[in-house]
Amino acid sequence: MPSQIDSADLPPYTHPAVHAGPAFVEHTFTSDEDGQKQPALILKVQSLAQSVKYLPTFMGGEPVVGSVELNLPKAAGIESVILVFKGIMETRRMASYVSPRKTGPLTFFKFRETLWDVSKGDPNYRSSGENKVVKLQGEYTWNFAVTLPQEVTFDDEKKYKDASLAGTLSLPPHFSEKGCFSTVTYEMGVLVKHSGVFQSDLKVRTRYGYAPRSTPDAPSPLRQKAYSEGISLLGLDVDPEGWKIFSVNVLGKLFCAMDVGLKCTVALATPLAYTRGSVIPCMLILESSNTQAIDILSDVKSPCLGLFREFMTTSALERLAWGDDRRVMEARWWKPNDRLAEGSELSQRILHGEINIPANIQPSFSFGDFFQKYHVELWPFNAAGFVTECKDKLLKVDVQIMTDYAPGPRPRCYLPPEYSNGKSNEHTQRDAISFVPDGFL
Repeated sequence: MPSQIDSADLPPYTHPAVHAGPAFVEHTFTSDEDGQKQPALILKVQSLAQSVKYLPTFMGGEPVVGSVELNLPKAAGIESVILVFKGIMETRRMASYVSPRKTGPLTFFKFRETLWDVSKGDPNYRSSGENKVVKLQGEYTWNFAVTLPQEVTFDDEKKYKDASLAGTLSLPPHFSEKGCFSTVTYEMGVLVKHSGVFQSDLKVRTRYGYAPRSTPDAPSPLRQKAYSEGISLLGLDVDPEGWKIFSVNVLGKLFCAMDVGLKCTVALATPLAYTRGSVIPCMLILESSNTQAIDILSDVKSPCLGLFREFMTTSALERLAWGDDRRVMEARWWKPNDRLAEGSELSQRILHGEINIPANIQPSFSFGDFFQKYHVELWPFNAAGFVTECKDKLLKVDVQIMTDYAPGPRPRCYLPPEYSNGKSNEHTQRDAISFVPDGFL
């Protein structure tokens, strides 16, 4: 397997609209020639990376802007100058958990843009380009603004059968993590092809980060009004369109002596698609005739609701190997006020909560057998004096994590300062990717 670099090479990328305006940085990559003071080939590219110490980062649908500079002290026959982009998937089929069998890299995406060829003649002298060989000498610059395809079509079923890639699919984000046997990497570079038989072509290449763009539908009109006016979110009865409701029964034993049953209602903000870097609003309602039990379980540190992720490749056992790293973030809860916290009856308790979504996590994606999904899961309550009968998760709800914000006002964080020290278990997703293999261009 290709060696991995530190996760600092690729930044957590966020949509530029999060800031006052797009802040582009310019990355520079050069060829290596012995004995030359000035590189013969220079690739410059702008991206939304936080600084030049990171690799270039692009969002789907946004043009890749940059330039190619060619410095030729002596006349040289040049055929073409080509910009190349590639996407490579690498998986390991698990012959056994201990000894995985690696499969070869699979190039699933390739895009070429010819910046110059002999038919255009010498750009410095406006030559006709009728000759089959054009000798260039001096300094040349080609600016480019290339919009990459956001989808790829697979026509060769046999070649991509193992990865279940067929039809037209959206390009996946780059992906590589510690402990994971599969990677998706992207590479770009420039190829300057010489016409001479004994002259080596010039090449410059680099990896880059990519994320497909995705946008959730707008929330309910009343939720948008709350966001724009900075008021509290409305409840289930007032804004039924703004919540998706799930109910489960919680059975357990109180103080090792009393059997107790409770009805637990979990409400998640709709639609069930959320932008990374924002929050997932949620509510929890507990109902029982045993007020002592609901008082204990309605403590803000008791509910175990969180955002989890699931990753899968062609290896069925990869999911098992990755099970300990599923948790992304747990919800933080607060009691809105004494009246609302007790609900409409003494047998009811209400908590408000939200799940912070880290800005650096990968968005949801599916690419053949290669996917990353997200779920909101409710696990047994963590309360002193109460033991649940069920030790497994009580509820699992599929949600989507998106890159962009929905039109209209953006979600707000409502967690009161006095509850900000609540439990939080954030997962920092590694964005390391593999080194560029030989034979790129």
